[in-house]
Amino acid sequence: MIFDFRWIAVFLVNCFAVFCFQMLNDTLAPHSVYLILLGPLLVIPAFYLGAYGTIINTTLTALLWIAAYPVNANVFLPFCLIVNTFVFLNRSRLVRNLNTQIITIAFAVNLIWITWMALTAPDNKSPAWWGRIVMDGIFSQIAVIIACIWLHSFLQACLKLVHLLPETDD
Repeated sequence: MIFDFRWIAVFLVNCFAVFCFQMLNDTLAPHSVYLILLGPLLVIPAFYLGAYGTIINTTLTALLWIAAYPVNANVFLPFCLIVNTFVFLNRSRLVRNLNTQIITIAFAVNLIWITWMALTAPDNKSPAWWGRIVMDGIFSQIAVIIACIWLHSFLQACLKLVHLLPETDD
């Protein structure tokens, strides 16, 4: 369906999630912990939207993330689109209501992005810097599990609230 407007509700949920993640990072800043919670924002919407909605939602979410965090837009936007396309094309083999599959995919996406950022950073010479990347990665991966469960439940509740939750897969 071309005129499926679920992507607007999903994008608004993603905006709220990015806001919450920024607030969480601001709260953890005195403890020198920085969480990267990208996986749930890319993986979960691919289970609820059609092809056009997925592309629109992913592009807007990536642009929102680029505006909020210091990432390279030339690498980040294609990465987001590739991940979302992969999840969208394989969602027929996955169960939308099974949190373990969604968490596993989001966990892997987050780990790939953290590794990519660490390897391409210009100042990756100091051992203390690598220690911080490892600790931030560990805390981020733990937080991804919690964020996935929360975001998936929140998205389902919001889509039920506006009567846009699909009964079956497209």
